[in-house]
Amino acid sequence: ADPAELVRADHSDPPSLTAACGGARKAFVVSGGEGIGLEPNVFDAAKVAGIEHVVRVSALEVEFPEVAATPLGQWHLEAERRLRGSGVAWTLLRPSYFSSNTRLPFIVDQREGRAFLPTGGGKEAPIDPHDIAAVAVVALTNPGHEGETYLLTGPELLSFGEMMAKLSATLGRTIRHVAASEDDARQHLLALGIPTPYVQSLLSHFRAVSAGRVYLTSTVSRLLGRPARSFDDWLRENAALLRGA
Repeated sequence: ADPAELVRADHSDPPSLTAACGGARKAFVVSGGEGIGLEPNVFDAAKVAGIEHVVRVSALEVEFPEVAATPLGQWHLEAERRLRGSGVAWTLLRPSYFSSNTRLPFIVDQREGRAFLPTGGGKEAPIDPHDIAAVAVVALTNPGHEGETYLLTGPELLSFGEMMAKLSATLGRTIRHVAASEDDARQHLLALGIPTPYVQSLLSHFRAVSAGRVYLTSTVSRLLGRPARSFDDWLRENAALLRGA
């Protein structure tokens, strides 16, 4: 197969986006942080360039009231609104908590041997990013996914205590979940240099987890024709990487 063609563009530079979209029929859009708020520029460029279908990664948590009002929630919801109104066919992927968040040092501090998080006994539905990518491929390469919003989760609900026990077994040393208060977690995250809007959004996510908002769906297995990959699957595949962290 021909190698992929690499093009560069800037979310804040519409002409560069239009040029980057030229010649493509479909687009997969995933951003982080403040880049989410600039995604409408991508959708406008896609429309101008004649792209027929955009598949966008959003987040399951935007429907949780604790998160919807946060900067992250607002960026995602506004981007979703703008995509739906763009005149380009769309598919929205709303995944749950990524299994790969385990590698983020502000989530799991391996040096300290702890996850200092205000989640109580609340549970996540960790999803392997490979499954999000696989669903995106299905939506981009098969008809019938236009206008769909897919709620994507892993196959099981796990507390951070349960996830840290599994991580500990993989690493061969103990990583504890410390159930921090929200105030202590806020000070900890700010001290790490995480900007206030992200701290606010993270804490609201954990508040929703504590409230039991997270649930499971069978969408991944339905679309892929196989079981969703578990947190254990992700740990097994990434064991060497985690041990070297």
